[in-house]
Amino acid sequence: MQKLIKKLETIRSKVSNSEIYLSPMDVLSYLLKSLKIDEYIMKSKRKKYHLVSVLNELNKLMLTECQIYPKLTIKEFLNKISALQEMKINLPIETISASPSNCVQLMTAHGSKGLEFDHVFMMKCNDGKTTEKNGQEVKNKSDKAYLSTRFSFGG
Repeated sequence: MQKLIKKLETIRSKVSNSEIYLSPMDVLSYLLKSLKIDEYIMKSKRKKYHLVSVLNELNKLMLTECQIYPKLTIKEFLNKISALQEMKINLPIETISASPSNCVQLMTAHGSKGLEFDHVFMMKCNDGKTTEKNGQEVKNKSDKAYLSTRFSFGG
C-alpha cells in the first residue's frame, strides 16, 4: 500500500508542477500508464468489460468538457465530477458485456485454444529463424504454429 501511495504522490507532484497545460485526458492517460491500470484490466477475470466501459464514459465526459472549456484543468474537472455526485447524477455507463464482434482480438496461440475465428493473422511466423525445444531443432516458427492455425479455423 505504501508503494501505491508513493507512486500516487509522484504522479500528483509531476502533474501539479508541470509547466505545460495538461488536459484531464492527458492526466488520465499518464495515470493509466504509470499505475499500469490497462494491464490490470486486461488480466482481470471479473468485470473486465465494466471497467473498460467506465473508462470509456469518463473519457467521453472529459472530451466533452474540454471542448466546452478548452483550458479545463484536472482540478476543475474533478470539481465538476464532485458536483455531479452531490446532485446524485450518475454517468450513463454503456455496458459492454463481452468483446465486441467487430474488433481485432490480440492473443497468444495458447490463449486462443478452443476458440474459432474466420480470419487469423500470425506475426513473425516466416522469419526463417530456427529455435530449439527439448533438444529438437524446429526449422521456423511457422512449423510450431501449424496446429494453432489449424484449430483456430475450426479444422
